[in-house]
Amino acid sequence: MRKKVTNREKLDREVEALDEDQVLEVLEYITIMRSLRHQEVNPRKFKEEVTELLTAQGNAHRLSLLNEQKGDVLVFPRTHPAASE
Repeated sequence: MRKKVTNREKLDREVEALDEDQVLEVLEYITIMRSLRHQEVNPRKFKEEVTELLTAQGNAHRLSLLNEQKGDVLVFPRTHPAASE
């Protein structure tokens, strides 16, 4: 009798087939998804945390975008690492 393959096992196989850059992209995606869930649960606290993080990292241009943001949904333009060099 064949054992049913779990989603975790499928994911493990997929990850094993990726190169390191692709794994990094998947991890970034997971981080984004967790952030979005956190933002949905407590949008004001999330916005405060993002403000603190941006201030600590000296991201004045992104902090100004945050301050201009209307409502509780945060959207930041993604910049490619090569574009900022």
